[in-house]
Amino acid sequence: MKIAISGAICTGKITFGRVLAERLGCTFIAENMECLFGRGQPRQWSAGQFVAKLVEVMHEKDILEEKAGNFVVDRCAIDLMNFWMASFRERKLAGNDIFELCGHFVAKYDFVILTPWGVLPLTQESEDVTGPVRTCDPWLQFRGSCMISGLARHFLPPEKIIEIPRSVSSPDERLDYVCAAMDICTS
Repeated sequence: MKIAISGAICTGKITFGRVLAERLGCTFIAENMECLFGRGQPRQWSAGQFVAKLVEVMHEKDILEEKAGNFVVDRCAIDLMNFWMASFRERKLAGNDIFELCGHFVAKYDFVILTPWGVLPLTQESEDVTGPVRTCDPWLQFRGSCMISGLARHFLPPEKIIEIPRSVSSPDERLDYVCAAMDICTS
């Protein structure tokens, strides 16, 4: 089973992904996007630099996924395409290449699970936390959630998308919901 979990920041992707991977007995692959958003990374990338990093991250995730065989991965090429679309006005530079590369990488997933926005509280991390810097702006989060949902629908057939409803919020409820949806989708 090759599963990606996608959605806006602070929607419980990591917590849910780990629980799902454990339930399925497969590898959990972390986000691995520190080279793009980690503390100490440039805040002003040129479009060309950002494209190079996006492609690097997509290929690194692909290598990890191939090694794992069966996996649940936190974030996928859909999330990277969302970051690209939200970050640069100079989309002519490699825009079509990023789009095609995203479609290529997303096609291999059995399912992409979309986590609901606005269910979990947005909390600001303390200053001493390492890793990606998270925004707590609810409208940026909402925009990201809408874009990711739309991109998933563009790149994937409906039977490969499992969208967790907002009413399903606890990790156990999410696990039961997704496992039931996968049984329905795979039978």
